[in-house]
Amino acid sequence: MSIKQNGSEWTKRWLAPLPLAGAAFAVTLALVWAMTDRAVADAEYRTSVADVRQALVELESRSPSMGALAPIDEIDRRIDAQSADRKNSMVYAIRRTGGTIITGNIQAWPASAPAGKIGEFHLAVGQEEMVGTVRPFGGDFEMLVGRRLVTLEGVRQRLMLIFALALGIALSAVTWLFVRQRARTDQILADFSQGLQTASSGGFYKRLDVPDDPDFANVANRVNLLLDRVETSTQSLRHLSANIAHELCQPLAGAIADCERIAATGGPVAETGQRLLGRLEAMDETFRGLLSLTRIESGIDDAGAFETFDLATTACEVRQLFLDYASTRNVELGLELQPCTLFGSPGLVRSAIGNLLSNAIRFSPEGGTVTISVRSGLNACHLCVRDQGPGFDGQLPLRANGQQSEMQRHGLGLRLVRAIALRHNARLEFPESDQGLMVCLTFPSDL
Repeated sequence: MSIKQNGSEWTKRWLAPLPLAGAAFAVTLALVWAMTDRAVADAEYRTSVADVRQALVELESRSPSMGALAPIDEIDRRIDAQSADRKNSMVYAIRRTGGTIITGNIQAWPASAPAGKIGEFHLAVGQEEMVGTVRPFGGDFEMLVGRRLVTLEGVRQRLMLIFALALGIALSAVTWLFVRQRARTDQILADFSQGLQTASSGGFYKRLDVPDDPDFANVANRVNLLLDRVETSTQSLRHLSANIAHELCQPLAGAIADCERIAATGGPVAETGQRLLGRLEAMDETFRGLLSLTRIESGIDDAGAFETFDLATTACEVRQLFLDYASTRNVELGLELQPCTLFGSPGLVRSAIGNLLSNAIRFSPEGGTVTISVRSGLNACHLCVRDQGPGFDGQLPLRANGQQSEMQRHGLGLRLVRAIALRHNARLEFPESDQGLMVCLTFPSDL
């Protein structure tokens, strides 16, 4: 799984609790609002009951000293003095028992108004909720005193505004935390990707920065430990390669020189020396090829620095180097080029093209054509070398006498090409061809 996929999984895991947390927050907010509203309603009810009791005491205290109809004058006075704001008004009414209203600020006597005790009732008009009572006075009269349960509506509105602001702030905080965490995660992943890209290009000295996040810190530490081990192994292999080159190259070069001198003497011994010279040169070529293959596969090659370059230009340069060789074998080198920008090692790509061209020229018949093509695809660069030789179907043939044919030398060259392809995350393919062999490399242009 890639770092990007790991980051996506981590983000999903981090986001998974958010719906549940949001639901829990909404439920908690709803419960708090319900409890607060209930407390406000209770306070409002108690305030209204206290106001009704106080009004009853004041109105009933006027009867003995001012006559039986004294409350009527007081109610009229209170209604006149009362503010036009209905939300803060008291409700008063007086009627003869069972009769019509004599005075008051309501149009119809509420049938649900409690008698003798203070309780809730509704006005017939508008079904406004009230708290009040009906009391008899003066023998033939009834007095209604009540108060609308809207005295704390402003408090409710302010509380609702406060809760709305709290919800908005909470959601903004969650959104900010998510955006901040996501940006931080994207930055960590970008640093990881850059560090791993450097390492994949042979820069094993590069280490990932260890972030503060414990999950990503664990990943970074493990990757850095792996890079430590790879760097140690690479250095050991580099030293081993250098020792092999020192211990074997010099004796082999000396043996080749001796065979050249023997071959130059003439006579029967010269023929034997010539055969030995051919075998030693083949051994030297194989040895150097294996050494290059080892260095490429281990990432310690000298030409491994990655940069941006044009694949078509590089292919054209390699063709120029092989024109003389192709001319000696009477082979024409054709070009079919499209500009295509590639991020990779120009030296390694030149080596891959050179191996493909060398094999193609070697196995093309006289008068044949070897074609180098470069074309640009969707996020990819395609390089193909096509010859007109015998080709092969995946099995390298043998001579009739049982000796390996010269085509076997395709093997090491193609292994070198394959190793270079792996260094560039490229694909090595052998498309079907009407004549000869076609070998294609597909490089990702956005590596």
